[in-house]
Amino acid sequence: LPALNVTTMGIDANSNLFLGYNVSGYGTLYRSINRGNSWSVVSGSLSTSPFYGYCCAANGQIYLGGSGIYKSTDNGNTWLDMNPGLDARKSLMSFKAASDGKLYVATAFSGVWRSNDNGQTWQQKNTGITTTYSTQITSNAAGDLLYSAYIPGTTNRGVLFRSTNKGDSWTEVASNGTDRYTKIKQHNADTIWVAGRFGGPVLSYSVDNGATWVNHSIPSFSAIWDIEFNSASTIFLGSESEGITRSTDGGFTWTEGVGNSIPWYGNVIEVELDASGYLFAGTDWYTHMLWYSEPGSNGDAWTEFLDPDLHGLSDIYDLVFDNNNNAYMATGNGYFDPVYMAANSAWNANTDWVSVSTGLPSVAAAAEFGFDPAGYMYTAFYSSGKEGGLYRSTLPVNGIVTSASENNSQSLHANIFPNPSRNIVSIEVSQLFPESKTLIEIIDINGKLLKSLPAKETQTEISVSELPSGIYIFKISNEKSIVVKRVVKE
Repeated sequence: LPALNVTTMGIDANSNLFLGYNVSGYGTLYRSINRGNSWSVVSGSLSTSPFYGYCCAANGQIYLGGSGIYKSTDNGNTWLDMNPGLDARKSLMSFKAASDGKLYVATAFSGVWRSNDNGQTWQQKNTGITTTYSTQITSNAAGDLLYSAYIPGTTNRGVLFRSTNKGDSWTEVASNGTDRYTKIKQHNADTIWVAGRFGGPVLSYSVDNGATWVNHSIPSFSAIWDIEFNSASTIFLGSESEGITRSTDGGFTWTEGVGNSIPWYGNVIEVELDASGYLFAGTDWYTHMLWYSEPGSNGDAWTEFLDPDLHGLSDIYDLVFDNNNNAYMATGNGYFDPVYMAANSAWNANTDWVSVSTGLPSVAAAAEFGFDPAGYMYTAFYSSGKEGGLYRSTLPVNGIVTSASENNSQSLHANIFPNPSRNIVSIEVSQLFPESKTLIEIIDINGKLLKSLPAKETQTEISVSELPSGIYIFKISNEKSIVVKRVVKE
């Protein structure tokens, strides 16, 4: 037995003794079947915060209180998770909202969960999954789900799974020798890339929606943390010690440390492109956290964000942009403010980043962002304690906005019909302003621009028949005003 940190104790109907310990912040349960002469761990299947409650019922069933409630019907040999739906205190690694409204999370220890009712209830969806230690869940251009996980205690055992039926079942599609897959990302409509960490090829790609994968080794690399694209053939990597690496020929050749990024503090763990073509890069250190490269520079020159509020943060795990190109940053900044945002502007070294963490946990790491079809923003939090879980903004972040007053005669007004639509969407714009071009853009819920065309003076008709069913953002804008509307494609 450990010498310190007993958190609970009890005895069952067969006179077996139980002791709960706090071991490095996790709950560990020991059992003795010989009145304390020897002890063994019986909580190996559980991963929770320390146990602070023990109860043995009259029928012999045992209950533990940790990160939720757990029950044993066989004297502590095995344990059942008794938390209804998704236990909100689970450690979450990744979040994905599908265009049909279904929500998905990948948990640190219990695999994939799905909600069909906007997060009210959750069901575990692990059929076909052989390891539930997750790293990411996302979707491809065809709407299939991709899920990465790893087998703990082994080397070179990252595993990639694919589901073509909304998570009801999964098929293993890759295990290329890396110890952990770090990032899955769609590149154009026909290629998916997956990055790896240590051991094995650090990159693989698929041209058949993730059904099969081709290894794409970069021998000098130890780990790739993120991948981003700014054109059909230009790829950026954030890596363990090579700074920002760039390929301008679709991944055939690579240049390490573009823009003198190798001497940066820490590892580059997040690379993201905004709607204006600015490339952002975030590190895992406590100073010199966030950088940007202007459009046209292509990563050859970088400027550091100098806002003092960024000093002392740790681990920029995710960076996303809403429909208005406002930036949101998720950090591993436990005990402080985990989420920061910056309003869309001409990015510069003195851009103001402010905490937007009201209601979010202060002792957990913000792992990943996402938006649902209604425009609400979600943040997945990782923690071994009670405050990990999934949090949703109280108001939609992606919604209807105008930059001019509705009472202003120069405000832009748009009427979109029919909505919902199956084939043709018609758009009537009330103010075209001859001196200012009015642009119509169609964006999916992940922020990807699908179509862009100028508005006509009378009525603009756009075919949406080729788009999958779901919710899309129609952005109508000119120099004076912006209108954003949500359109349902049946």
